[in-house]
Amino acid sequence: MPQRVTATRDYTRPMRPISVRKEKRRQGMLWYAYIRTSGQLYKRCVGKTAVLTQNKLDEVSACLNEIW
Repeated sequence: MPQRVTATRDYTRPMRPISVRKEKRRQGMLWYAYIRTSGQLYKRCVGKTAVLTQNKLDEVSACLNEIW
């Protein structure tokens, strides 16, 4: 069973919040961002902990919020 660490990021600008989870994969522990829109769950890989920065989260959040 994958290990999950969940954190929700709230944004002050007009974006919907995303959920960020750490999951175990073949490449090691990777962070994934999720957003649910109209009952559909969308997922994007954020990367390893070493690349997990505020700018990267903003970039992934903007990408996921374009779906909405």
